[in-house]
Amino acid sequence: MENFITFLEDHVTGIFLFLLLLLCLILFFNWLAWVFGMGRYKNLRPTPKSGFFYIFADMMVKIITDFRHFLALILVIIFAIALAYAFSISNGNIDNLSKALQAVVSTLGGLVGSIVGYYFGESAARSSNQQPGGINNPAATTSTSTPPVQGSTTPTPSTETIKEVKLPDNFTEEEEE
Repeated sequence: MENFITFLEDHVTGIFLFLLLLLCLILFFNWLAWVFGMGRYKNLRPTPKSGFFYIFADMMVKIITDFRHFLALILVIIFAIALAYAFSISNGNIDNLSKALQAVVSTLGGLVGSIVGYYFGESAARSSNQQPGGINNPAATTSTSTPPVQGSTTPTPSTETIKEVKLPDNFTEEEEE
């Protein structure tokens, strides 16, 4: 019995790690059974939209949905802190400031630039979809001179003709590039 106690004393972290791994495996298989409707989850009725588990699951979905905005905010704050730190360590010396700014901007500038581009592109696409001539507006994308057939899902072709443009005589394909 004394050997067993000394074994436990010597390997207490490994035993706790093993128990934690065992608990994670049990929870993982429980989650798989829940997802695929096996075992005790076979005849599971839909849960009402109240209670702790529904509220917790809804909160997690909202956190994951909004996490990209939070992550972008954190990265911009890190960029601002790094810039402030670069200014503080330069002590008024232009050479040190130049090197510090170059290090900060080269590492984080592209990341912040892509985040800003993503958000401005997303807001521009969203605003163009809400305007009368937006992408999702079928009336703006079809230029028909005749009204569409009722119940038709495809737009009717336009009867307008395209006018041919005559190029100048001295125009060549090499000038086009």
